[in-house]
Parts: sequence; C-alpha cells; structure tokens
Amino acid sequence: MQGFRVRAGAMDVYLVRAEQDALAARFRVDDLEDPVPHAIWHRRGSVAGVVAELLALPAHGAPGAPKAPLRCREVGWIFGRRSCP
Repeated sequence: MQGFRVRAGAMDVYLVRAEQDALAARFRVDDLEDPVPHAIWHRRGSVAGVVAELLALPAHGAPGAPKAPLRCREVGWIFGRRSCP
C-alpha cells in the first residue's frame, strides 16, 4: 500500500510492504524538481510506529517541523532506485 499527501509546501509519502516493513518521508515541494530529492524527514519500521510518527509531525513550516534536507538520499525507494549504500 502506498499513499501521499501534499499540503503547506510539503509532500508526505508512505509505503507499506508488510506489517513490520513500512516507510514514510517528507519532502519540500520546491525540492521535487530534483530527480531524487533529499527528504527532510524519514522513518522506517513497523506500520504502527511509522504511522504514529508521521501523524505526529508538525505541519511543514510550523515550529518543530523538520526543514533541513537530510544528507543521504535514503528514500530512493520512492523513486524506484536505491540512493545510499
């Protein structure tokens, strides 16, 4: 199962492969022109854990929300390619 939502200048994406294999990430909409943009937040783990953390994220731009792109493009799965060793 996969899904995404776009709001307030950010895109949140979510992918579930199994009960213990879920992934989620947030990207700045402005960065999506890059073929493999850097996420500003990501998590991997159980469905329950990843969903809870994704839902707990403050809205993009709100105090406490992630804003700096992560160094490693660990979320290449979204774009169908691996981007970290």
